[in-house]
Amino acid sequence: MKVYLFRHGQTDWNIPHRMQGNTDIPLNALGLKQARTVAEKIKDLRFDAAFASPLSRAVVTAKILLGQDPDSDALARHQDIKLQTDDRLMEVGFGVEEGDYFGDVVADAAHPMYNFIKAPDQYLPPEGAETLEEVWLRMRAFFDERVIPLAKELPQAHVLIVSHGAAIRALTCNLAGRPYVQFWGNTHMDNLALNLIEVRDREMVLLEEAKPML
Repeated sequence: MKVYLFRHGQTDWNIPHRMQGNTDIPLNALGLKQARTVAEKIKDLRFDAAFASPLSRAVVTAKILLGQDPDSDALARHQDIKLQTDDRLMEVGFGVEEGDYFGDVVADAAHPMYNFIKAPDQYLPPEGAETLEEVWLRMRAFFDERVIPLAKELPQAHVLIVSHGAAIRALTCNLAGRPYVQFWGNTHMDNLALNLIEVRDREMVLLEEAKPML
């Protein structure tokens, strides 16, 4: 089974590089356009199941990729597929630091989020935030409970998932066998970047990471 794991489209908080975390920031006009562009590129791909983070930027991106966008010519392409949401696909929770700017974070080694960017293996989350290990465990639990059983039932299926940049990294970092010091990998996770995963029984193999689609 192949899993097509996408990051959501652009939001207004992506532009100034604000930490969105669990804050529900919607797609902006460019984010909608990005999703529609990728939807056109994958229009011949038939999905058998679809999941998304419940945050609106992920839900709307997923619906557009499924062809369930009322403002797109692709409407009704996958109307028979019900989009399922799962809290475990949400972005890393940044707690009291949500809304801060990454530019301010990297400019101040004393900032509580500094290690999240510069030394993720040493990151200690601020109040109300999650550890990277906690995010990996919930992402893996989602796959174990919702995706891997599908692979046994439909081994040739294609599954769409839309999540968030750091949450996806928590999953792909572990699947690639990288230590958390290399959490961010070698490529940027652009909006609508694709991470392709193959599921074989209970084994998950990362085939492509952060592939640009725009």
